[in-house]
Amino acid sequence: IWAPKTVFQEMAKRECHFINGTEKVRFVERHIYNRVEYVRFDSDVGRFVGFTPLGERNARRLNNDPEWIENRRAQVSLILRSSVPWIPVVLLIHFIGNTGSSRAGPE
Repeated sequence: IWAPKTVFQEMAKRECHFINGTEKVRFVERHIYNRVEYVRFDSDVGRFVGFTPLGERNARRLNNDPEWIENRRAQVSLILRSSVPWIPVVLLIHFIGNTGSSRAGPE
């Protein structure tokens, strides 16, 4: 049986935004299907928000699960703030990796 090739893409993207140094940390988790963001958790909002009918259903389900919501809210303090000392190291490694050099600065 012949069937046309069809590709579907599902992606979750997690972002950390540091505002004014580490004074304010914002966590954003986006769920994307075929290049369309359908649901998002934003720590500034404190809950999931849906952008499509499927996203709205998922947001209602996730927002009604206290354990799931508390887990997302805890991401900021538990993971992001404790990772702050590592950020310069990660940026340095990223810089070295992108230049192909074993040195971080000019010669």
